[in-house]
Amino acid sequence: MSSSKSRISKRGNREVRKRLYEATLSAARYNPNIQAIYRRLKDQGKPDKVARTAAARKLLLLAHAIYESGESFRAPAEEVT
Repeated sequence: MSSSKSRISKRGNREVRKRLYEATLSAARYNPNIQAIYRRLKDQGKPDKVARTAAARKLLLLAHAIYESGESFRAPAEEVT
């Protein structure tokens, strides 16, 4: 067991990781789904990097699902209370 801090994996294409991180900066601000994940983790006291990495993963999974389905992105309907 290591006592060093964990870090983001360096696997995969460096440029893709960089662009995904940049896209997450915007998504955490303007996309309600990504923003909810980011906010929830920050409210739990998680470090910024942990919350942003989790949001980046969610954004990547969302992009992959859109790519696989071949459909256009549709924002989820807002709940009416």
